[in-house]
Amino acid sequence: MKISKLVLGCGALFAAVAVFGQSAPVKVGWAIESIDPGRSSVMPGYGSFRYSYGCADPIYATCLVLDNGKDSVIFVSMDVISSRDILPEVVAEAKRVAPELPADKFFINATHTHSSLNVYYSCKGVPAEFNLMSGKEICQHIAKQVVKAAKTAWKNRQPGKVAWGYGLGVTSFNRRMVYFDDLSKRPKTQYGSSIAYAGNAVIHGKTNDDKFSGYENGSDNYIQFLYTFDMQGKLTGVIINTAATSQLSSGPQRKYTSDFWHDVREIFRKKYPGCYVLTQCSGAGDLMAYSGHFLQAEKRKLQLKYGEKFLKDFGDSLDWPGLTPKTREFLAYRKAMRMENAQRIVAAFEETLAWAKKAQVSNIVLRNKIVPLELDTTVITQERLAQAHEVLKKWGNAPYKTDGTLEERGNYNFLLTNRIDGAKKIIAKAERQKKGGKHSTEARLVRIGDVAFASNGFELFMDYMHRIQARSPFIQTFVVELAGHLGRDQQGGYLATQRAVDNKGYSATINQCPVSPKGGQELVEATVKGLKELAK
Repeated sequence: MKISKLVLGCGALFAAVAVFGQSAPVKVGWAIESIDPGRSSVMPGYGSFRYSYGCADPIYATCLVLDNGKDSVIFVSMDVISSRDILPEVVAEAKRVAPELPADKFFINATHTHSSLNVYYSCKGVPAEFNLMSGKEICQHIAKQVVKAAKTAWKNRQPGKVAWGYGLGVTSFNRRMVYFDDLSKRPKTQYGSSIAYAGNAVIHGKTNDDKFSGYENGSDNYIQFLYTFDMQGKLTGVIINTAATSQLSSGPQRKYTSDFWHDVREIFRKKYPGCYVLTQCSGAGDLMAYSGHFLQAEKRKLQLKYGEKFLKDFGDSLDWPGLTPKTREFLAYRKAMRMENAQRIVAAFEETLAWAKKAQVSNIVLRNKIVPLELDTTVITQERLAQAHEVLKKWGNAPYKTDGTLEERGNYNFLLTNRIDGAKKIIAKAERQKKGGKHSTEARLVRIGDVAFASNGFELFMDYMHRIQARSPFIQTFVVELAGHLGRDQQGGYLATQRAVDNKGYSATINQCPVSPKGGQELVEATVKGLKELAK
């Protein structure tokens, strides 16, 4: 039974009852800081050398502090692809410049925009003329901005209230297409580079295929909200948690963008001035923010809804080198998709706020817990290990390219470095497995009244989220993927289900999954156990 059910009576909605003696008046503090460094960096993802040409729309670190005098939490959301390697820098920076902050209470997450700062790629060998920031430099820069926001939010704490609820809205679809045959046995030209990982499934596959069977899984259409108010009941901010990564701007994008979260913020700026928005991605490792077999119908809809002039004007406004008419058109339609997602999120926000605000509470139970995890790893097969050794044998001592154009040298040397680094990681992981090594990480759990937040550092497949939520003792459980952690293995990666591993395909193979489906269930069990402890 879920704890403290809402009670309806005499037409009034009463707030959920916290455990007497543990609850206390909550103080709320908000702040936001830009994380744009004003310099170019590699833009992560898509297996290519993409670097930025400035900032298309703001990228932020947004911070919410909740403190009831007994415990506290510092929520931080960042418009980056991953939180990996950032939390240790944040903790170190906080201890250095902000001793007033409880450095062990940071709960940070990334929104997974692929069009933002490089937080992990090596730029070794890339010509200095590009003036790119390294992953280390960027993590340190982000940490400074996060701590700056946290200091402001901590200083801004004022007595307040919170409320929570959920709405329904389509923000994502399953992106793993399954086929009746094994795609790896088809001619390589049919599915390009995806064929390297394919089995009976492929990520972002073609649906107009005679062997198309269906989608591997469904989607999650629950959008969860945690609202904050001042003592007069005025809305001051909201956490929005939905199963959608912010990557509609996609590979051709060459300026920093927070993707559809920018469009959400723009709506809020006009309709709810002064209201902060902290964004979280839940279990979306096997989901995408656009549809599969309805793409053509969607394109027609966007043409009619937004008009050819909007699409053309937006495409023409893009201004970095090498843009083609095809790329302009692609990104124009993706901008329209971003706006669609934003409108659905805001509609769910407003519908939920209308009833959730009736149950504002100022006295809450607030408890913060870290659960250390040692998870079963994906086994590095002898075949995969041999491939890694072959890569090092062929490329390990290969010289960097010094001739050709600047672009050619940058692309070649970037891919060479990361090919070598990838092989070394596989070999190191295999050595650890020989010694019985596990994947060391952590889950961060926070109780806020009758709801809870549960983090993980992975691109978590949706099923794991549902297993946690279904067994949680709380009325609502906000699962937060791509979260920061202090564990030894900070690379994160996908955490695929057994069904996905059996079907193969990118996001479900040895190369992308450091933890096995068994380890995924270990994450579920440890998280549920920790949540039950928080509920006592």
